[in-house]
Amino acid sequence: MNASAALFQQSGSPHSFQSVELPTLDDGETLVEISVCSLCRSDLHTHQGLRIEPTPTILGHEIIGRVSESRAGWGVGARVTWGIAAFCGTCYFCQHGIPQKCQHLFKYGHMQVSPAEPLSGGLATHILLRKGTAIYEVPAALGDEIGALANCSTATALAVIRASGAGAGDVVVIFGAGILGVTAAAILHSRGCRVLVFDHVPAAIERALAFGAEVGATTDEDLRSMVENATDGRGVDACLELSGQIDAVEKSIKLARIGGRVVLAGTTTPVGDVPIAPEQVVRRLLTITGVHNYAPSDLETALEFLSQYHDRYPFADLIGDSYSLADVDLAFTAAQRSAGKRIMVRPNG
Repeated sequence: MNASAALFQQSGSPHSFQSVELPTLDDGETLVEISVCSLCRSDLHTHQGLRIEPTPTILGHEIIGRVSESRAGWGVGARVTWGIAAFCGTCYFCQHGIPQKCQHLFKYGHMQVSPAEPLSGGLATHILLRKGTAIYEVPAALGDEIGALANCSTATALAVIRASGAGAGDVVVIFGAGILGVTAAAILHSRGCRVLVFDHVPAAIERALAFGAEVGATTDEDLRSMVENATDGRGVDACLELSGQIDAVEKSIKLARIGGRVVLAGTTTPVGDVPIAPEQVVRRLLTITGVHNYAPSDLETALEFLSQYHDRYPFADLIGDSYSLADVDLAFTAAQRSAGKRIMVRPNG
């Protein structure tokens, strides 16, 4: 039996298709038949040429599938998802709690296709999971589409919140009410935080309110007033920059209270430099940290969160149309036009 994969070559060119003989597994490897792959914002950036990956590549890393064969202890038919990358477990970064920065990282949906690595992304009928991949069973309560949101938007939101230290009673402002932002709002709300959201798009604010945000703002003046009213002028406990906009970084640093935390996660591509007054960071006891990708434990927590709360918040509204693998180019076109929704590709159905 052969697998089929959609190969991305370069921005502006249609995908090509490749038939691949299913591999013989080594110890620790698992072969998964893909049920659904959702198109993440990073996939769209690569497709648009805003992000450069080695090509040809098989895009897609938000995946749900069923085990076809495993030499890692998984039973055939298990419905699973997995971390965005395989890691060695022994390098400096793995040993110091940031395996997502492993010195030997293998990142699904971002690697160049080669005879040795023919099935490494979600836009294919099958994917080969390497040894060192954190694999988790998808709870029965989650359908494939919402389950796909666990990896990576929900897991990334959890990594950001973990870095922020936000807990019950804290006032948190989120910059950017896209899928990552509204997911973070729901998680924070479920934990008893007061959630404020800033986005220039009024419809995005309306959606954030449905995901647990207390109030939102679309202008700088309303943002300042919102924070003033929510905190009696002291500033917020944590700022989460999830928009990728340089002005959001500047605003975050200004709005954090004394002892507050600023977490930057949206600026994954170069946006320029931000002036920082070191004296202000020192005197205000600020903590500024960055989050890129997530740890395997964040994915496990994401599945638990979605299993418990997918009906409490309107996660179903984040799911867009589904396309076959043969129509993958149409899927990307739809995704570019469907801000705030995940377009799904079903390679085997």
